[in-house]
Amino acid sequence: MEPDLLRLTTAGSVDDGKSTLIGRLLHDSNAVYEDQLESVRSDSGNGFDLAFITDGLKAEREQSITIDVAYRYFSTPRRRFIITDTPGHEQYTRNMATGASSAELAVLLLDARKGVVTQTRRHAYVLWLLGIKRIVVAVNKMDLVGYREDV
Repeated sequence: MEPDLLRLTTAGSVDDGKSTLIGRLLHDSNAVYEDQLESVRSDSGNGFDLAFITDGLKAEREQSITIDVAYRYFSTPRRRFIITDTPGHEQYTRNMATGASSAELAVLLLDARKGVVTQTRRHAYVLWLLGIKRIVVAVNKMDLVGYREDV
């Protein structure tokens, strides 16, 4: 019997860590080919930018933003996943809605330094309009605020 398929998407404001989260999931589940890792290493400069795993357009890598929707497949022994990386910039909200339109679950990321901003609310509303009932809110970048509980 084939494992269940879960379609999930990311949402949130620009620079909240959506592409990096997906890059981490893909990297840690060994779902990235070695030639793609080499491309990411060479394009990252003095580091290894996990966001480049899904941000494949030249303009995305140059500007360090997500413009287009990226769909990635990976699996574990228990489940198959199609994960959608969507842009956070206001002018690409339509792309976010397109990417999220087939999702069953969304991960709404928040940057701990900024909290809930207008674009976070907008993305949450779009998810609601699309009928996505399962939303995980993930507070990201806690290391940048010293893991303070009050944040």
